Amino acid sequence: MRKGLPMILVRVIVGLVFLTEGILKFVHPAELGSGRFAHIGLPFPYVLAPIVGAVEIAAGAAVILNLFAGDSHRDPDHEGANSSREAFWSISASET
Repeated sequence: MRKGLPMILVRVIVGLVFLTEGILKFVHPAELGSGRFAHIGLPFPYVLAPIVGAVEIAAGAAVILNLFAGDSHRDPDHEGANSSREAFWSISASET
């Protein structure tokens, strides 16, 4: 089994949850979008619900596509994984 397979599965599942919840806010607005937001007392539900839905769709797609992941995809056993952190501390220590 590949080392990265569990992380890929988690990323896809979390991304699909965000994506479907965002889409459902537009498909069923009375139950899951602005109607729900109004029912729980959030301000400006007809403005807030589409914004939240759009952010959920964008975030879900970004998680599935592994955008904005930074160094989270690196293997901790990789020899250069902590090089930027080590470089920072060596510079800080030499300046004092």
